[in-house]
Amino acid sequence: QDFLLGLWQEKKKTMILVTHDIEEAIYMADRIIVLTTQPGTVKEILEIKLPRPRTHVLRYEPEFGKLRRYLYYQVRSEVIKASWTLPQDSSAGYPRLGLHAWLGDLPFYLAKEMRLLEKYRVPIEFLNLEKREDRIGLWLKGDLEFLNVTLDVAVLLREKRPELKILIPMSQSIGAEALIAQNEIATLDDLRGKRIAIEKDWLSYFFLLYVLDSAGISPHEIELVDMDVSKTGSALLAGEVDAGVLWEPWLAKTLELGAFNKLTDSKQHPVIYDVLVATETVLKKYPAYVSGLCSAWHGAVGMFKKNPIDSIQKTSYYTGTSPEEVAVQLGQIRFLDTANMKEMVDMISIVQDVFAKAGALHNKVDPSDFIFPSNPSEKAWGFLTVRVWAPSKS
Repeated sequence: QDFLLGLWQEKKKTMILVTHDIEEAIYMADRIIVLTTQPGTVKEILEIKLPRPRTHVLRYEPEFGKLRRYLYYQVRSEVIKASWTLPQDSSAGYPRLGLHAWLGDLPFYLAKEMRLLEKYRVPIEFLNLEKREDRIGLWLKGDLEFLNVTLDVAVLLREKRPELKILIPMSQSIGAEALIAQNEIATLDDLRGKRIAIEKDWLSYFFLLYVLDSAGISPHEIELVDMDVSKTGSALLAGEVDAGVLWEPWLAKTLELGAFNKLTDSKQHPVIYDVLVATETVLKKYPAYVSGLCSAWHGAVGMFKKNPIDSIQKTSYYTGTSPEEVAVQLGQIRFLDTANMKEMVDMISIVQDVFAKAGALHNKVDPSDFIFPSNPSEKAWGFLTVRVWAPSKS
């Protein structure tokens, strides 16, 4: 490194260095170009304004550490995305299931790894979708038969597609999402007049609305900044926003790299549920998938409960994080099953009330109309609730 820097000082020629070493890039460069995963495009061009000539002592300077943390988050977010699948035309002709980088989806991936989908004769293509427009757009156009969304998103989607039905309650978060803020923001009251990053019409939007309403703060008293969760952490690290709502695995990485205040989380406000949805048309077209997907999910959740270590080893790849990180983060999730439909009905009423108060929902409907079948009784499904294994400290 020092040889190359000396050569540059002597020749004054433009040099291009390709490296996977973040410290090397900061130490040597005037500009760092961060590339995305598939397809490879320019994600960001970062100007490095550290003084020259540079010596190794520079690595201990606060500004160097700040740049290292920021770049690590940017690169790490692309590593997570690398395990995702780009939307494309179905080659096998099977129904498609849209998922995203979320720990609550892992039983479906375990069902795939353990061939439970074959056992129950429900061949299906998995699509891991990063962008909101992909997740929601494909489903609204009818190009995606089944979709994993949070319950709050399902409520908003049903206003656009009244055919929407909840097939499976998948998980409840008990700490996997949080509203975090810069150090000078100590309480929720301090958020007034601040810039808060959320994904509009996605779970972070609802969670923030719920938290603000609980604290007696109007959404008009803050400035909402709409951005993908994969970018929220880097925006916080760069000081571009005052606060933001993140979820795992993004949350842990952001808290690891920066000193932020956790103002509240979904353990204090357990209002985030994940569900599997489809339209009535799809469910009538693929009747075998109603029982087949439920059975595969139920079986995979049972495997997570019975043998969590092996289950995590088989599925952590899909989150882009290590088995050790997944084991810790899974302690913040409660896996659900179709026996929890009554719980969904009660929560739908709360979600509708929050959105209606904020002006985001125009028409409230009977919560039981969301459920497939329409009778949300436990007897109609005959499954048991399974809670996630929480790793011990030993």
